[in-house]
Parts: sequence; C-alpha cells; structure tokens
Amino acid sequence: QTTTTRRVVGGWFDPVAESFLVADSDGGVFIDSIDLFFWSKDDESTPVRVELRTMINGYPTATQIPLASKMLYPDAVSISTDGSVSTRFQFADPIYLMNNTEYCFVLISDSLNYNIFIYRKKILQPLAG
Repeated sequence: QTTTTRRVVGGWFDPVAESFLVADSDGGVFIDSIDLFFWSKDDESTPVRVELRTMINGYPTATQIPLASKMLYPDAVSISTDGSVSTRFQFADPIYLMNNTEYCFVLISDSLNYNIFIYRKKILQPLAG
C-alpha cells in the first residue's frame, strides 16, 4: 500500500511590483529580458522569480503574460552596494507587449533576503522586502 501526501500552498502574498507603460510604439514591442539591481540575495538556495503581468486601473493583476516568467537561483544573482551591477532575467522567447498598455514586472521569492534598488527622482535607494 502506498500513501501519498500533498501539500498545496496558496493564498495571498504581496510581491514587489513596478509598473511601466508601452507607449509611442506602433504595433507594440518585443522584449526578451529585464535587468534588475540587487543589493542583497538569499544565502542558501531559495530562488527569485520575475513575472510580467497585466495591470488594471494602475494596479497589478494576478494575470501573468504567457511565457513571461524567469527564475534564478542565488548563484546567478549579482549584488552591489551602489546599484552598479545588474542581474539579467532572460526570457526563453521574446515577449510581445501591446502599444499604449500598462504592464508591470513582479519579483517573487520565498526568501526575505532578496532586496532590490529603486530609482526615485535621481536618487538610487535600496528597497527592502
């Protein structure tokens, strides 16, 4: 006799998200990667994932753009204390984004040790969490 145990993890979580607008690009655009700037990362083996998602009324949705997800393990994540070193999340295929449409990228991890830099009014700041 075989016993199988399954654990389903679900529910609400609050990832870091940053919106962007595709504008003035007749026919839309294709993107194949996104560069992020980390100031800390997980010291074990917990990965971090980036997803491109749709937006509604200025808020991220749970709807991921098809094929627009990339996961990296800590050894592939570069860090710096001044935001001078990027980490590239390369998608498997180019992702089409429509013109005059707002999207966001979402950073997801089970680790609280991933932290990125943000850019506000010509001041580079670390963003915790």
